Amino acid sequence: MNCFDMKYGDSCFKYGVFKLFGKEGVPRDPLAAYQAFEFGCKSTDHGKSCQGAGRLIAEGLVSHSPSLTPAIPMFERGCHFGLAESCFHLGGASITLANRMEKAREKSKGQDSPSSLRKKAFDAWSKGCELGHELCCRNVARMYSVGDGIPVNESKADEFRHLAEKIASDRLRVDTEIAASTKA
Repeated sequence: MNCFDMKYGDSCFKYGVFKLFGKEGVPRDPLAAYQAFEFGCKSTDHGKSCQGAGRLIAEGLVSHSPSLTPAIPMFERGCHFGLAESCFHLGGASITLANRMEKAREKSKGQDSPSSLRKKAFDAWSKGCELGHELCCRNVARMYSVGDGIPVNESKADEFRHLAEKIASDRLRVDTEIAASTKA
């Protein structure tokens, strides 16, 4: 198989998708999907495979218990490899864990502190925004607006809001052009 034998990342991702959703001749098997995604992420540095593995961990399809902490390294790798969606999920997982820790007022050994998780969220969403992910830009704007882990800075918040609007309007323009060209 190209994924495991040839270490071809695109094949790992495609095989993982086939195993996750099933396909004619390929029975559905979420654990096998995770194994393909994880292999693709760790052995071939394939960002989409990292994202797939992280999502399966976070949603509990691997262990039958949703867990953000073990999903974070997968999202970090996907973000590192330039996948904006992984940056978005890394930021979301980090901010969720920070909020949970603050509610529980605890810091377990080996875990990041709420402030370091907030910084991780900010950094991930900033990178995702640079990669063109609208919601990452909106999340950075929100963090600046309310001072969530960073100092309040309304001018920076406005800058990221405008960037999010530009990304959204550019996407709408492209979608409109595509729709118009398919009707012609």
